[in-house]
Amino acid sequence: MDYPRAFIFVDKDTRLPTLKAMRRWFRVEAPHKIYVKGRCASNKDLDVEIEMMTSIFQYANESQSQALRCVVVSTTEVEPYTELLTDKGWRGIAWIDSEEHLKKLQELFFVVTTANDCALAMEQAQDYFQVLVTFINRRFRQVALSDPGPAQLMHGLLDDAKTELKVQIKNLVEQHARHVVQGEESPNDRMALQAAA
Repeated sequence: MDYPRAFIFVDKDTRLPTLKAMRRWFRVEAPHKIYVKGRCASNKDLDVEIEMMTSIFQYANESQSQALRCVVVSTTEVEPYTELLTDKGWRGIAWIDSEEHLKKLQELFFVVTTANDCALAMEQAQDYFQVLVTFINRRFRQVALSDPGPAQLMHGLLDDAKTELKVQIKNLVEQHARHVVQGEESPNDRMALQAAA
């Protein structure tokens, strides 16, 4: 599939029109210029890109738990996408401009997935620590920590580290995935979308 590629995110349960109707709507004639996983012949490379772009999109919009579907379109047209901004099931658009941009987004995907794993590990460390302290206190009727200060400091430092890391990664996302746009944007954001494409 040619560049640029638009990754259009919709709610998982959004009913999509036929591929033929979507080709007309997005003004693409060739069938290979539109891809919907499960509706088109399987394309492992595009499936990997969908996973990557979905993860970056969800991180950028703090919506990791939101189940999404993705329509990939190879086009330079912008107008059809701006009309999506009012559609209830529409969640956003992200673009891959070129092979070089794809490489940068692959690096960003590594950062985002590692950050998610890191945040989970930090939460688990705090949870395990609390379980251990509670178990010792209850089971052995003994105070596990004579001074709770260091534990509170540890929790505070971990929370601060997670927050700082998230801010830095969101800055990276804004720099390198500058075309990630979420639904229900203002008219200024619509103009930015048109300028970006």
